[in-house]
Amino acid sequence: MFKITAVASILCMTLFIASEVATANFKDKEKSELKKNEPALDNSDVRWNGGFLGLLPRISKPADKWIKKISPEDEKWLLKNLLHEDRFAICHVALVLHWGPPSKDIEHSLVIWYGLSTKDESSPKPQYKKSDRKKLYDVWTKALANRKSRYKYGQTGISAPPFKKKVNKKH
Repeated sequence: MFKITAVASILCMTLFIASEVATANFKDKEKSELKKNEPALDNSDVRWNGGFLGLLPRISKPADKWIKKISPEDEKWLLKNLLHEDRFAICHVALVLHWGPPSKDIEHSLVIWYGLSTKDESSPKPQYKKSDRKKLYDVWTKALANRKSRYKYGQTGISAPPFKKKVNKKH
């Protein structure tokens, strides 16, 4: 009887340790997958305010938090999703807010925000022109491929100049 109890105890302890190891490995795998997963952003993360200066985007807190930590891998995700119907507006806004306008030739007016035009921008779900997706993808592909014309990562706002002037320091 003692042998059966000892064997059962050892077996239970082995199963417990094995399950703990498996759970730990699962949690590590889950964490690594979370880093690789795409952000849960879509066009609903952008709201538009129309004012005297034209359209101004307001982004959700999760989008704002994510934009502040954009990596080169995220840049590829943003570029790819400029063609996605439900994500292209947030991707364009994120790129403009992080790197600045993609080109000096891109249209910006009271009704067009750096190449992105909306219909009924005050509604919770504004309508976007389908043709803007391909146009913005092409503009951003060209802008991000040319490193010399690119703004410094995270160092600029929409109205900031693309390059800092060099200051001659007198020694």
